[in-house]
This record gives sequence, C-alpha cells and structure tokens, in this order.
Amino acid sequence: MADIVTGVVTHLVAAGTGGAIVHVFRRYESLFRSWRNKDIEEIAKHIKGRWNATEVFSDDGSKAVFSMELKCIGTQVTGTYLGVSGKEDKNSEFDLSGSFKDRILSFTWKKRNSLESGTVTVLLIRDNALEGHGLYVNPKDGRVYHSKFSAKK
Repeated sequence: MADIVTGVVTHLVAAGTGGAIVHVFRRYESLFRSWRNKDIEEIAKHIKGRWNATEVFSDDGSKAVFSMELKCIGTQVTGTYLGVSGKEDKNSEFDLSGSFKDRILSFTWKKRNSLESGTVTVLLIRDNALEGHGLYVNPKDGRVYHSKFSAKK
C-alpha cells in the first residue's frame, strides 16, 4: 500500500512540476518573442536601405560598383542591384533574395534577362558597413570564382 501511495504522490509532484513549467513558459513566451523580435528588428534596421557596394572579381581582378537597395521582412531580405560601373555590369540590373541571422547576411543575386547568378555572404561590421565575399560563375568560361565584397550606406 505504501508503494502505491508513493507512486501516486510521485506522479502528482511530477505532473504539478510539469504544469508549472508549462504555465511559466506560456506566461513569459511573449516576453521572449518580443525580445527576440527586437533583436531582429534592430539588425534589419541596419541592413535595409540604400547601399553603395564594390565587388572585386578574382577571375580578372576587375572591379564593379553597384547601387544596392535592400528591404527586410523579419529575417528575409530582398532587393535590387544596379551596376554603376564595371566592364561587364554597368547599367545591368540584378534581383537579390536572402536572409540574415545575427549580423550575417547571405543572399543570391540573378542578373535580369540572363542566366548569370551568384551568391554573397557578408558581415554587418558596423551600422553602415558590410564586408564579405561572393561566389559567381564567369559566363565566358563557366567556372566558379570568388569576389571580395564591401558596401557602405
């Protein structure tokens, strides 16, 4: 009989503890989500907007300058690239899509009306600066190359 009472008491204590944990989690879940959303909103505030970007390409050492406009919805990033200068990219338009986590932004780009595409991963190093690297396929030889990427607001 004592074993049955001990078992029932143990189960009641476990159920009560589990219920208390669920209650605390539910009560403070919105506080946690709010705190997390504030982090995301703060980083998104620094990412979205107009950027002047420079990319130096490893296949031939050439440099291109772009005007970049980024928009953020949560951690998702979309935008456009417009080639300002560069032998291959001047006046070209590109569509961007990607995401960020913490201060790391990764996006893919695709040249409009072309199969040319690539990817860039950067770190938000200051409120107004991005630095990182890209990968792209050279349309002339079909090989993958890397680039050095930087941008400032």
